[in-house]
Amino acid sequence: MANANAIIIRKPKLYKIPTSSNLAHNSGISPATYWLFDSKSILQNIKFNDRKEIDDLWKKWEEEAKIRYKNNPLHKRSLKSNAVIIEEGLIVFGSHVEFESSKITIIINEFLNKFQKDNNTKVLHVAYHNHEGHLDLNGQYIINRHAHFLFDNVDNNGVMVRRNWKREYLKQLQDDIYLISKKYIPNIERAREAEYKETYIDGKLVRINQRKHKHHRVYREMHKNENIKMKILLANEQKKEAVISDQNKYKKENSDLLYQNSILEAKIKELNEQVYSDKKYKNKDMFVPYKKLTEHYKKINEEKSITIENYEQILNKLEDLKSKIKIQNGMDLKITDFFELIVEKIKTNEENKLVEKNKNLSIKEEEKYDKNGNYEYGIKYLNP
Repeated sequence: MANANAIIIRKPKLYKIPTSSNLAHNSGISPATYWLFDSKSILQNIKFNDRKEIDDLWKKWEEEAKIRYKNNPLHKRSLKSNAVIIEEGLIVFGSHVEFESSKITIIINEFLNKFQKDNNTKVLHVAYHNHEGHLDLNGQYIINRHAHFLFDNVDNNGVMVRRNWKREYLKQLQDDIYLISKKYIPNIERAREAEYKETYIDGKLVRINQRKHKHHRVYREMHKNENIKMKILLANEQKKEAVISDQNKYKKENSDLLYQNSILEAKIKELNEQVYSDKKYKNKDMFVPYKKLTEHYKKINEEKSITIENYEQILNKLEDLKSKIKIQNGMDLKITDFFELIVEKIKTNEENKLVEKNKNLSIKEEEKYDKNGNYEYGIKYLNP
């Protein structure tokens, strides 16, 4: 019904019998939660200041209808207490119907005049609403344009109006609003016949139009669910963005901390190298850093370790030699006596060798100094 206007008459199974509360809503005295704007824009034939005026007028309408019904000679009894005295209808303007605001009152008035004439009754109150609707997913206002009209269900002759209605007349109402609207909106379409399916919503039996038109309770429930869904999606998206933002923040903070840590480590290293001992350089009036001193002692210890290891190797070899001599000569000497014996034999052998070599060698004396400046006397044997 996007490009069509339609007439909806109250469904007895779906909606309660109209009361003064209906008039209070239609006139804007009682606000609704789904109003987008205030009631100042409502166009109506009677304006009210408060609820008392509405209740008083409603009571007057009912009393007049009861009198008309009672004055009808065909009626032997008064109206039943649960009789529908005042009935309600709705003119719905499709969301895609384009027309000038000045055409609205013309279309409404022409339709209601024909309605009154066809049913020999009186329209008591009419109100055009253009302040109700909802926000779509893009945040745009979707206005639900419609007009409420309350009419006497007891006609001018005291006859019940709706009692004589047939299904064909309800179709005629759609034809009437279509033909009247088309005079002012040439491209408008006729509203299609509704196909209803009964279901329960909030514990109430509701007939849902299977075409485009939706029961207002269903529509609001659907829109409510859509809003909840969108809020959840929006909240999740915001949480996701917040998480990503936090992750980037923590990454940057971690990177900054790593950089600061590297600077601190370099500074600590530099400070460690600059911590001085109480030792001074040999030829400089400067204290030696602990690092240099540590490296120096470490090197000395390594050299001593090598020397000790060499001594141990020599000692082991001497022990082996001692054992061999003991076996060969039957001599068991202390290691010190053994060393003296070995040295004496080596010395004797060397002296014998020197005597032999001196015959064919010239001797050159050479003076030299060691690295500490100490004088050292040396002999080199050179070939002639």
